[in-house]
Amino acid sequence: LLGATLLQLQSIIDGVDGELARLMLKESRVGFWYDFTVDNLTHIAVFGGIAAGQIADGKPGSWVALGAMAALGVVVITVLMGPLLAPGASLDRLGPPEGRMRKMVERAGDRDFTFLLFPAAVFGLLGEFLWLVAVGTWVFAAIVAFLRLRARRVDA
Repeated sequence: LLGATLLQLQSIIDGVDGELARLMLKESRVGFWYDFTVDNLTHIAVFGGIAAGQIADGKPGSWVALGAMAALGVVVITVLMGPLLAPGASLDRLGPPEGRMRKMVERAGDRDFTFLLFPAAVFGLLGEFLWLVAVGTWVFAAIVAFLRLRARRVDA
């Protein structure tokens, strides 16, 4: 519960920090990449921590594989999404703003998963949460890869 609470607090502070940088016109490419990288390293650490916690609690399951699957999924998403989110870049390469898949990418690309972590911790569902993340990261990565490939074909 403490970890979930701290992650939520970190997410709020990080979001405010980013908005302030944009509002004060202080955002930079280096700042974006630093923030983006640290955010994704945090996600990897959280997912690895959940896997380690499941193992430490003696819960049966393939926690190492699930933690690795979730972490690798985050790495793939980082590589796919980074260039689309960087300052000066545009998600327009993924299709029109009103497009259903692009809206889903924009929505799934934010940090809303942190809101699920706290209830999962409260109700003892961290293993199920890790399953969801391990599969969800790869589904999300596949969708973004598909949209990027489709956009490349349209540009060609």
